[in-house]
Amino acid sequence: MRQEQPDHLNAAQHEQLPVDNEQFYILLDGALLEAPAFAYTHDHSPTLQQLYAGTRHSSAIEVSPCIVQPSSDSGLWAVEDKWRRCGIVIQSDAGIQVLAEHLRSLISMRLPSGQLAYCRFYAPSQLSRLLSSFTEGEFSAFSGPVQRWFAYDQNTWLSLGASDKGQLRPADDEGWFCLRQDQLDLLQADEEQCFIERMAAHFDCPRSTIPEGVAARERMATLIQQARLLGFDQEYQCTHYLELAWRFPEEITAAELSSLLNDRSLAADTRLEQAESRLFGLA
Repeated sequence: MRQEQPDHLNAAQHEQLPVDNEQFYILLDGALLEAPAFAYTHDHSPTLQQLYAGTRHSSAIEVSPCIVQPSSDSGLWAVEDKWRRCGIVIQSDAGIQVLAEHLRSLISMRLPSGQLAYCRFYAPSQLSRLLSSFTEGEFSAFSGPVQRWFAYDQNTWLSLGASDKGQLRPADDEGWFCLRQDQLDLLQADEEQCFIERMAAHFDCPRSTIPEGVAARERMATLIQQARLLGFDQEYQCTHYLELAWRFPEEITAAELSSLLNDRSLAADTRLEQAESRLFGLA
């Protein structure tokens, strides 16, 4: 069920993306798509900026989010289905340089603890939930020169905007935006649900709209919790544990395997590798 939007947000839903002028930009997630190569494949002369360029994140430029200003006859809009789950659309009358600077200031945000953490606001599901959690003042400040945000979520385009523009922020201000605890909880819950869905697809589970699919996701959530309790905190470690537990649901709970997986004197990767060796030796 789509989250109800606060009254102060100018929200709308669209069956198709309402692109009709040069004020529309595409912001692609470079971790999910080779953004520059993709842009040049479908547009002979796009203008683009990789957000990590010139920042402290430049060593990870290969996975940088990338803002693209399509050319007047761009083919990017015709292949929307290929990128709409890997990025968002922004409407702004600011130039791409100014817009990129402000977006760079949002690469990481300050947590309630005071620490900095990456915020993937360019992920469609995260953006819609994050924007919906803002007060009117927070929304304007976060948006800066952005007039409207568009995210493809739950098979429709959701757009959110506010009446007032916020202050332009330079890249050096990164970390200026502070998340409240309830916003952090919302984003963490969204990440958890996305991980469950990725694992459900990985294991070819039934769709979530039928009882078998619901049961499979409930089992997945339980196994993820078990993995975290065992200290498999990295996503690849959690995935490894899920693969073993999914294939060997009874064997992995046997006393010998349970003792191995709970042995914190061994590194997490070592425990998983030894468990895999033993389980496949039993197969």
